[in-house]
Amino acid sequence: MRQIERTQHNIFGGAKNREVWQYLQCTAVFIASFLLAFCMASIFMPVDSSRADTDDSTGNFSLEVGTSEKADIDIVPTRDGNFAMSSATIVVKTGNKTGYTLTMSDADDNTDLVGAQTNSTISSIDTEVEQVDFPINKWGYSIDGGENFLAIPTLNEPKTIEETSSANPDDGNETIVTFGT
Repeated sequence: MRQIERTQHNIFGGAKNREVWQYLQCTAVFIASFLLAFCMASIFMPVDSSRADTDDSTGNFSLEVGTSEKADIDIVPTRDGNFAMSSATIVVKTGNKTGYTLTMSDADDNTDLVGAQTNSTISSIDTEVEQVDFPINKWGYSIDGGENFLAIPTLNEPKTIEETSSANPDDGNETIVTFGT
């Protein structure tokens, strides 16, 4: 009889078991809170139709954005300066009858390129420049095939690089963005 009591005591008592029980209680409270918040948000937060694309027959949303490659730039610095550029093709498909706006910005308000291993920086150009006049130790982007380069926009001031006013669910629209340094 004593051994059975001891087993019960070990299952339901002891500091370690109380910690497990408290963990399970906290987990249950978290899950319940998350589900309640999700349900409330689903009921009370409307979908912004200017940002979400919908198919009127099903109510499904559709938006595809992708790029076929990275814009890696291989460049060997020289004292007199060297220019190199690389492009990425962005494809956007949407079923939204009003189209879409594709914008570009840096991830924050600092538009400098920062070397991952050296922490050296390359600043963005300040104004629009032609490729032949591109300044040394600067970087920028072009949406006209690399003829004219623009300053990298900050997160708080994104620039529109393409805008449409109709759906394009089948083939999508391609935008070529060229980066130069």
